[in-house]
Amino acid sequence: MVEFAYSGSADSIVNDGDFVRVKYANGGGIRIDGREYELIEMHTHNSSEHAVDGESFALETHLVHKRASGEIAVVGILYRLGEPNPVMRQIIDAAPYQGDADVAPPAPLQTTDYLPTSGGYYAYHGSLTTPPYTEGVQWIVMADALQVSEAQARRLAALTGGAANSRPVQPLNGRNITTHGIRADAAANHSGAIAIPAGACVCPGRCAAVTAQTAHASTRG
Repeated sequence: MVEFAYSGSADSIVNDGDFVRVKYANGGGIRIDGREYELIEMHTHNSSEHAVDGESFALETHLVHKRASGEIAVVGILYRLGEPNPVMRQIIDAAPYQGDADVAPPAPLQTTDYLPTSGGYYAYHGSLTTPPYTEGVQWIVMADALQVSEAQARRLAALTGGAANSRPVQPLNGRNITTHGIRADAAANHSGAIAIPAGACVCPGRCAAVTAQTAHASTRG
């Protein structure tokens, strides 16, 4: 079970050419079955790296957490096109261009503002989706998607050169996905099928060549 215990605000916004990264030094974190993970950063992929019921999303935010022992947990938040997102507006307006110095957010960027109202989520063990593709990562993917405008999605991509920075989905390779706390009305609207990104495969060297598939989640809690 995941408990969100975020606090404070972002310290800086960095553009390294791959991602616009929002950095946290004292942003709190999460607890998973009693184990505490500290929030390190937030970054966003365009388009999403997970798909639900075959649906891909315009953006996917990753909140990256780490334990003192080095274990990593990532919370994924999906965005479909719709109304402008006020948090994304803050990040886009403040973000430096590639090669510019890091900036401090002009207004507080609190991590709780990223999360959907519903606490339902999918969980599985995978890997990072960017080099070095570290294995043993605990993934938490929030079930309810937020909205972002098409203009915001384009502007965010343009800040890092305009190219997609996400990996395709792939077969589960025996991984077990569980669902937690998903509302009954939400469950009635989808089959609970989620596809995971290629970076979560057991053999990262073959990730890019794997055919996208959707795998059904098992349910728990």
